[in-house]
Amino acid sequence: MRSCVAVEPFPLVSTMHVHPNESALVAAAQAGDRAALGQLLMHYADALERRLKYRLPRSLARVTSVDDILQLTYADVFRDVQQFQPRGEGSFFAWIDTIAQRRLHNAVTNASRQKRGGAQAHFDPPAAAETSVRDLLGQVAGDDATASRLATQHEMESALNVAIGQLPDDYREVIRLRFFEGLDLAGTAAAMGKTSAAIRALTDRAKQRLREALAEISG
Repeated sequence: MRSCVAVEPFPLVSTMHVHPNESALVAAAQAGDRAALGQLLMHYADALERRLKYRLPRSLARVTSVDDILQLTYADVFRDVQQFQPRGEGSFFAWIDTIAQRRLHNAVTNASRQKRGGAQAHFDPPAAAETSVRDLLGQVAGDDATASRLATQHEMESALNVAIGQLPDDYREVIRLRFFEGLDLAGTAAAMGKTSAAIRALTDRAKQRLREALAEISG
């Protein structure tokens, strides 16, 4: 199982694609402005997703998804942005790309361990999961102002991943299980060791936080 490739068919990021206000947005993000960080992540979301899709081994695609890795990457970025040290144009994307590559490497390592132990998990979300993600978008980005600023379905999905990255761990996990893996209340409750009533309340709180985060990102 390969972890990642040594040579890739496209550059890390060209200077022409660097956000024109990157320095100011980074400074604002490091001062605690989550909306500024969200803008930066949205600017680089497509490039980061393309690189992850290229790197993701076929064997790993049955264990995890690009969305999973993106959401974990964004969570790391929101947590650690104050540690970022600007080193010229393109350095912010290089930093988040390094985080994504580390998350992918960890996923490969974990999958290898599970395979050696004879307990490899499989990522086979039901067909209903895709509908569940669309339903989630409708519930948290259904506001006309938010939806109009996120013009395309793909842009809305990218914004959703960035927003999920801002959530506390338990909120992020309940969203992943309920909407990305398509588990029902009982299944999610069993997976998280909670009651169905607690999962229902947790889901409601997580969706409210997502609405707020999406409104910031789209603003």
